[in-house]
Amino acid sequence: RLLKIVQKKNRVWTVHLRNEDRDILPALNEIVTLAREVGIRSHISHIKALGKDAWGEFPKSLEMLNAAKESGVNVNFDLYPYDRTATVLYLLLPEWATAGGRLEVLKRLGDRVARKKIKEELAGKAEEISKIVLAYGDIDRTLFGKSIGDIASNQKSSPIEALLDVIIVSGDRVVGFMPSIDEANIRRGIESEMSIVASDGAGYGIRDRKEGMLVHPRSFGAFPKFLGRYVRESRLVSWETAVRKISSYPAETIGMSKRGRIAKGYMADIVIFDPKKIVDRANFQDPFQYAEGIEYVIVNGGIALRKGKFQKARYGRVLHA
Repeated sequence: RLLKIVQKKNRVWTVHLRNEDRDILPALNEIVTLAREVGIRSHISHIKALGKDAWGEFPKSLEMLNAAKESGVNVNFDLYPYDRTATVLYLLLPEWATAGGRLEVLKRLGDRVARKKIKEELAGKAEEISKIVLAYGDIDRTLFGKSIGDIASNQKSSPIEALLDVIIVSGDRVVGFMPSIDEANIRRGIESEMSIVASDGAGYGIRDRKEGMLVHPRSFGAFPKFLGRYVRESRLVSWETAVRKISSYPAETIGMSKRGRIAKGYMADIVIFDPKKIVDRANFQDPFQYAEGIEYVIVNGGIALRKGKFQKARYGRVLHA
């Protein structure tokens, strides 16, 4: 019933998949089926198959979406060009353990019987968990940049014990970088005709850096990384296709008129970069770094970045449907 309202208003339905692990195919099928039944424009946000056990499902996911597209379903997706997610750590717990909200999670972790059951269900993920790097949250800043494996080693405990302890100490408010996406699948996604490349990040400046705090480098480097490493170096797609994936295609997808193209009557939103030099500098150890190779940024016809330097004037505006 809700989707019929969206369809009537000619808006787009954007979805975070219910499952991104081994159950990604049923989750995708749910979206495709509803999109077909309602006849609605559908977009899947930052698609990925999380964890080694799920990596083999990603090519099947693309096949399912291709088949849906060919049958007339209006569906596409976006992805970011990084093999690590920024994950709220409680999402690693079994689903039953997260029911009821933060206080219930903490109560279960403090209960001997429930904690034992959680540990048993996480037993096969110890290696994955040990590689998670703490990024930010309500914990001692000295822990930012440390892996769960490092913490476990220092405490002479297991990675799973360390994970549960970190969640408790932070009051269930902590985010970590988790290396759980297959590089080969990132490349498959970029090559797909249905893909948009997006950051899934937030807006930060260098001055937003807080002592010890880490943010996902995609907030500084998603597009330069895509253009420099996947287009110039790897040649996965042409420059023209790459620019479309980060400009006109997303504008068309969400129904943003007079944006995303250099054309008469369109707003002058233009990025001028050197294709031989553009590259990201932000990384997981030091994400607060601007990219190289971008000379000018023009927003609504006003120069916001000139010769690589920010200008004082602000030309942006809030965009309404």
